[in-house]
Amino acid sequence: MLEKYRARLEPGMLDYLCRSERTSMGDSGDPVDEQRRRYREYCAAWRAPRAAGVAARDDSVAAGHGAIPIRVYRGAAAHAGSVLYLHGGGWIVGDLDTHDDVCSELARHTGAQVVAVDYRLAPEYPYPAAFDDCCRVLDHLHADPVRFGERVVVAGDSAGGNLAAALALRARDLELPAPAGQVLIYPGLCGDQSLPAYRELCDAPVISSNDAGYYLRTYLGQRAPDSYAVPLLASDYSALAPAYVSVAELDPLRDDGLVYAEKLLAAGVSAEVFVATGLTHSFLRARHASAGAGDAFDRIAKAIVAFLR
Repeated sequence: MLEKYRARLEPGMLDYLCRSERTSMGDSGDPVDEQRRRYREYCAAWRAPRAAGVAARDDSVAAGHGAIPIRVYRGAAAHAGSVLYLHGGGWIVGDLDTHDDVCSELARHTGAQVVAVDYRLAPEYPYPAAFDDCCRVLDHLHADPVRFGERVVVAGDSAGGNLAAALALRARDLELPAPAGQVLIYPGLCGDQSLPAYRELCDAPVISSNDAGYYLRTYLGQRAPDSYAVPLLASDYSALAPAYVSVAELDPLRDDGLVYAEKLLAAGVSAEVFVATGLTHSFLRARHASAGAGDAFDRIAKAIVAFLR
């Protein structure tokens, strides 16, 4: 379907997508093990070297089901705060390595300590396993301000953006320490395919509307959705952490982020939206190939810095 969108794509994004066809991340209809293998290979093919001056070390956080792997990135002049980064991948694929370069570059660009989480994946571990893991790690960061700082920003792309928004809702609902901000990058927040983007961009490059539905169904398993699984089901958006929402113009998930920001603003919560013109879902991968994606990444880093001040 790339040809259909060729004229609307930013030139660097088009070039990236054309070259990505040789390192495809596969199809949502493939067996899960195959999806994960293809995704790892795809990410490895596009992985940039770890950012210079950034040290990374693997660690874990204890949980009732065992240890949750994390990776902590720190530059030479890290701020007092941290970024809890939650990777995308439809809650089905992705791990610490698939987003290693993104996290290390965020650490370098923001000066913040970045903590990535290797949360449990569906379908073996459906909702709320991934959410519970992210909650446990966030609680761990807040419980150790000497190591992780007083201010913690929650951030994530795609499925990770969903988890970050859910963490902000939980903190408000349970009167826990609030994130300093929520940075949501082309987040999947509702799966409501009546929204215009799901219809208009149903066959967009990278992710289709059918793919988005498959990922959400697999994540939910046999559970009925609630507001922590589908943040746009929440009835109250007041008193949430301020948000920066970055969406791609040519993404069926675009309106998830736009509607979420509208609800925050209507509830009196600060929310800034950036619509990346000519870009598609997963534009973080194209940040070194596309000027538009690079600009969107820079804006994300600046939003994190602003929240940590």
